[in-house]
Amino acid sequence: MKKMDRIIMLLLVLFSIFVIAEMNKVMASFSSEFGQEWEKNYGGNYFDVGGCVFKTKDNGYIISGITETTYNSWDAWILKINDEGVMEWSNTFGGDGDDIGCRIIQTSDGGYIMVGIKNWLNNDDVWLLKLDRNGNYEWDKTYFEDEMAWGMSVYEMKDGYILAGFKDYDYFLMKIDKSGNVMWINTYGRKNDLEFAFHACKDKNGFAMVGIKYEEDALSGDVWLMKTDENGNEIWSRTYGGAGEDCGFFR
Repeated sequence: MKKMDRIIMLLLVLFSIFVIAEMNKVMASFSSEFGQEWEKNYGGNYFDVGGCVFKTKDNGYIISGITETTYNSWDAWILKINDEGVMEWSNTFGGDGDDIGCRIIQTSDGGYIMVGIKNWLNNDDVWLLKLDRNGNYEWDKTYFEDEMAWGMSVYEMKDGYILAGFKDYDYFLMKIDKSGNVMWINTYGRKNDLEFAFHACKDKNGFAMVGIKYEEDALSGDVWLMKTDENGNEIWSRTYGGAGEDCGFFR
């Protein structure tokens, strides 16, 4: 198997692990001591996948993923459920290509923001979608339109959002304002290495990113962790792992 084929398969496996781990929070909600409280399934006649679930301020959940709107055509699917798993609303968003919702959070204004991939396996653009509290479209933006890029993580700040992911097999970290306009972008990586970032978060002095790194000619990857300052400038980075496949993901 070619190295790139292995990497693509790894990414699909990791995405599937995240789907299973995160969706279990919704499909099987447990009490503080023991016992399953409820289980729900959502979907239509075609292929449907939940990629992320986020607990909302009303103790419900917001879910993002993909739905096959017509045969072999995918759109991002966002649905809101209450604390008993009853669907309150659902909406699909997308264009002519395949569009994927990777990560969604509730924002300070009560709405939601989703990051994902626009035109998957075609142009592969980073996609950011902003919704109001009822799931209605407010705005969306695409980034890195001339490069292969996936948006994997979004984090809200007082003056905007932090996005993380990978483009052309290097990590990226970018800050945007509340309207989606770019404030700064930084990319990280060494020539001939392959790097994929899956999550970024804020700390008091800057940001941390986690993912996987394949050094040149390596057949397996290592967990990669990087610390930056508040402007995204690298302070340090580390890799961790052994002879096998190791990856830093997030919960």
